[in-house]
Amino acid sequence: MTEWRCWLPFPPSVNNLFTQGIVRGKVRRFPAKRYKAWRRQAITCLRAAWRSKPPYAEQVVVRLQLVPPDKRPRDADNYAKPVMDALVEARVLVDDSNKHVTEVRPCWELPGKQAGVIVHIQAAESRG
Repeated sequence: MTEWRCWLPFPPSVNNLFTQGIVRGKVRRFPAKRYKAWRRQAITCLRAAWRSKPPYAEQVVVRLQLVPPDKRPRDADNYAKPVMDALVEARVLVDDSNKHVTEVRPCWELPGKQAGVIVHIQAAESRG
C-alpha cells in the first residue's frame, strides 16, 4: 500500500473540543460549536479525498504534519484526537484503536499562510 495523504484545516485543541451546560439540573458536556464546524469541514475534505473506498483493513501508521497558524507554543498531542476521530467518522479508518493504528506521530512544521494538518497514512509493515 502506498502512502495516502490529505490536507485538513487546522484542528481545535483537545482542550477546546467540549463545553459544559446544565440540562435538567445536571452538568452535561457538549461538542463546542468551533469543534462541530471544524469536524464537518474535515469530514467533507476526507470524504472527497477518500471517495468511496472501504476503510483501511490492515494496521496503519498515521503521521500528522501540523502547520500552525502562528508561533504560539502548543502541544502536538492535543491535536491528534480530533483528527483521528474525523478519520474514523469519514470511514478512512475502521477505528483508531491500537488494533488498527499502531502509531500516531504528530509533528510540527513552521507556521504557514495555509494553516492545517496534512494526514499521512501508510501500512504499518511498510514504515521505515
